[in-house]
Amino acid sequence: MRKQGFIAVGNILLLVLFMTGLTDSLLFAKNNKKPSTIQAQFNQLKAEGKQRVIVKFKDEIDPSVVNKYGRYKKSLKIINSAIAEVDIDKIEQLKAEEVVEDVIPDVMIKLPEVNRSSGIAEAGGSQMQIQTESGDPNILVGWNLKSQGISAETAWNNYSLDGSGVTIAILDTGVNYNLTDLNSNYLGGYDFVNDDNDPLDDNWNLPDNFGHGTTVATVALAQGDGQIIGVAPNASYYALKVLDSEGQGQWSYTIDAIEWCIDPDGDPLTDDTVDIINMSLATPGGGILWSTIEPYWHVAVDAAYNAGIILVAGSGNDGVPTSYYPAVYENVVSVGGHAGNQTLCDFSNGGVDFIAPGEDVPSMDMSGEVYNPSTGNPWKYSGTSMATPHVSGLAALIIQHARQNNIEVNNGYVWECLKHSAVDLPLITDPIYEGKGKVWAAESLPVPDPNDGAIDLLVNNWPLDFTINYTTPKYERDMIPAYYINETMTQDVNVINITDFYGGYSDDITNLTLTTHQNYYLREDNNYLPGDPNTIFSSLSINAGDETGLSDSYSIPPETISGLSQTTVEFDFQFSGNNREMHIAYNDPNSLWLSVNELTADFEPDGDVDLADYSVLSGQWQQSGVLTADIAPEPVDGVVNSLDLMEFVSQWLEDAVP
Repeated sequence: MRKQGFIAVGNILLLVLFMTGLTDSLLFAKNNKKPSTIQAQFNQLKAEGKQRVIVKFKDEIDPSVVNKYGRYKKSLKIINSAIAEVDIDKIEQLKAEEVVEDVIPDVMIKLPEVNRSSGIAEAGGSQMQIQTESGDPNILVGWNLKSQGISAETAWNNYSLDGSGVTIAILDTGVNYNLTDLNSNYLGGYDFVNDDNDPLDDNWNLPDNFGHGTTVATVALAQGDGQIIGVAPNASYYALKVLDSEGQGQWSYTIDAIEWCIDPDGDPLTDDTVDIINMSLATPGGGILWSTIEPYWHVAVDAAYNAGIILVAGSGNDGVPTSYYPAVYENVVSVGGHAGNQTLCDFSNGGVDFIAPGEDVPSMDMSGEVYNPSTGNPWKYSGTSMATPHVSGLAALIIQHARQNNIEVNNGYVWECLKHSAVDLPLITDPIYEGKGKVWAAESLPVPDPNDGAIDLLVNNWPLDFTINYTTPKYERDMIPAYYINETMTQDVNVINITDFYGGYSDDITNLTLTTHQNYYLREDNNYLPGDPNTIFSSLSINAGDETGLSDSYSIPPETISGLSQTTVEFDFQFSGNNREMHIAYNDPNSLWLSVNELTADFEPDGDVDLADYSVLSGQWQQSGVLTADIAPEPVDGVVNSLDLMEFVSQWLEDAVP
């Protein structure tokens, strides 16, 4: 089968410009086509006797040092470097600068000839059906979104998910954001090739080029407004153009784009980091400078992961047992491809975390054509490029569900949720090529199943279910326990490792830290404010199926305002034998409690001073000793008398909870 729909980076050895003697024709000959943007830039620099390089600084980036030998272009803070256009005969002098650690070529990456195929797409032996949840025959829901694929349609129907509130960055040839199914949720982006704000896809020269970035974006998030729907149809997206119209780009563009994703508006005070980076691009590495260049890419993806981003990349299309860069990195999800008949795509590289639909995937090209046999548009696409956006879209659905239900998850949790819900395909016998299996969004069965989908796991508090039991409250009001301000509230937290019940396989949990926050309700702005965190246990291990109980107490500060409070429970942990840090936090609606001002006349504690309390006072009238009704003056005088009656009347029917 032909290898289609995947951007592969050219051999680094052949692309090093100032380190080799290769000629223009050998580097750039492409069937006498018009030079691409990158070719034109290279030709211009060569005419000027300059070369584009990356200057790595030992400490602070200093543009003035670069300008002594050429032109400073911009900084790549993520790798503490500057991009520059330097006189070729001065490169060694620049390297010799005391503040410079290294100068390396900004090598080219290249999109090889890629194709799309035509014909009737088949999935599991039957012709693909064209329909939507609403039954609209004009909107395409491909096999890849149904049970032969990742079961995204079930997640839409069972949990009303569409990716709302989640951002995906598409690092590719750009996207035709003007198309009906890609226009509403477009947030903007950047063209790193032409250094402007318009990342429009121009990768169009049939049959080889068809708008690679547009087809990738369609699979992940097409809106279903016109012709086709994607995995997360209401996810927002940025288009980041790192390859030109001929599928060529500078290596630094990808690093620059990853840095951009960490802070899209350039303001560190705003929280706009993208949630997911989709990279349908790769290189096998190799060449005389690869060992010098590769660590910079590694640093960039690690920085993005540490910023909370989920990075997803295709494994590659050469059928070899290892994933290509950047998918091979520990902090990048590597995705291989499977066909509708549940077999491995023969081109799919191994070393993967998961597989997803990668053969005969319906999508939309940059002209707006969509696979639809009934209208005469028979195009469909193959390659791990097409598999990758399925995982990005499903990650968006997981994040959306968490946020809508006040659950806080990190990228490590999303990764492991995908892993433990993946479905093993029996026809793929080599785990090197299957990973944990095909990603699976939601199970159609209403009962627990070994193939519980990723959303199903999150719904069931996977992997740690818990209950909170408040102990020794002063009283209960509407079945909610109440505690006096400036005193201590207590609770027991019972935690169960449920990986033996939900998900594809069980796992022991190690290095568990359980932290609680008490959130106080303020009437003025209806917001919960976090109390001081209270770590009630750390470095705990819980085997699959086991349960443990932990006790917690918390001093309610005197400045607390009376009202509803809530306990946030945070879990930080790892799975045994896995160093990926997972974090999940719940604002459990069943964890409500009351913080109340103590009414000294509330002798029968219930939050009210009423007739029941008057009965206590009258029963102790004129008695002496240590008495409940002796509440005035301060300090008490050891007798229940008129002073206590006056204080009682002042609190009459005054509620402790406003």
